[in-house]
Amino acid sequence: GGHVKLKFGKLTVDAVASNKETSTENLQVQGGASTQEFEIRADEYEENRHYFISQYFYDNYNKAMSTLPIVNSNVKITRIEVWRTNVGAAVSNNRNILALTDLGERNPSRGDIFGRGGTLPSNNSNNLLEKINLNAIRSIDNVTTYMQGLGMVSGTDYEKIENARLLNSSEYTFNEQLGFISLNQPLSSDQMIAVAFQYQVIGDTNVYQVGELTTDGINDPNTLVVKLIKGTAVNTHSPLWKLMMKNVYFLRSTQIGQDNFRLNVLYESPDGGVGVGYFTEGPMEGKPLVEVFGLDRMDASQNYYYADGVMDWFDSAAYKGGIIQSTTGRIYFPYVEPFGKDLRELLG
Repeated sequence: GGHVKLKFGKLTVDAVASNKETSTENLQVQGGASTQEFEIRADEYEENRHYFISQYFYDNYNKAMSTLPIVNSNVKITRIEVWRTNVGAAVSNNRNILALTDLGERNPSRGDIFGRGGTLPSNNSNNLLEKINLNAIRSIDNVTTYMQGLGMVSGTDYEKIENARLLNSSEYTFNEQLGFISLNQPLSSDQMIAVAFQYQVIGDTNVYQVGELTTDGINDPNTLVVKLIKGTAVNTHSPLWKLMMKNVYFLRSTQIGQDNFRLNVLYESPDGGVGVGYFTEGPMEGKPLVEVFGLDRMDASQNYYYADGVMDWFDSAAYKGGIIQSTTGRIYFPYVEPFGKDLRELLG
């Protein structure tokens, strides 16, 4: 298709990836593997599929990823339940849920909800659950009237989901240290996703919890209270918008091997011309973009501060700390918004 450039003020950014293609359309060249070249634009991140489960994890991601292959996070998620709007006939794992935007957040979006000290997410991070009389919402039929009576807005502050489906653990992966989930199937715009989870912190015996789990003794058909991750409305001013990850790119090929893999980030200056692997002006002028965007911080022997122009091959990004998930062909940038707020910060 046509080549589209993405402009950020005076910046134009192109991301290009090339890799060993494993699909059947491959042209087999005798005496060697064929190499398929891909070009992926900076705005072509994979939407509606990868989500932080709390603002805490969005806020701490860059720091946690700055020390790869070691993840700078002292959190370990031990249990998670992921709920989605049900599609098709109800199955056995269906529950009525009330999903709350501000649950577990110490900087709530609503002015009448007050955050408490401490940075870690939990049901006590703010007074939201004290404002809501939980007995009043256990029957799903009462939820709308009751929540509106509190001044809560459906679609913004909460979503009521009847017969939400508990996803099977094979339908998503989750990163226990970085606090995000990757869904096997993207969500459509009208589908919601919500979570409940427990985690522990290294050196601390407490178990922290956000939301209610199915094992908490609140039996069907009583409504479970969980944390909303994505609602039915797209609102870029909502805190939920930050929870959708905008730094994961699909390389359009799975089972990628390290040997023939090369990833370059290219920049096309406003005067056009061929894309180059560095900025031609500004504070990062001349520095390789794979380095600027944190994809190359060490050499092949993992010596720090010896960027060698080649993307650091840290695999298992979906589960551990990493840059690539080679099995599914995805690149996870070590910045939450590499071509957005993080680039603005890098360029001052």
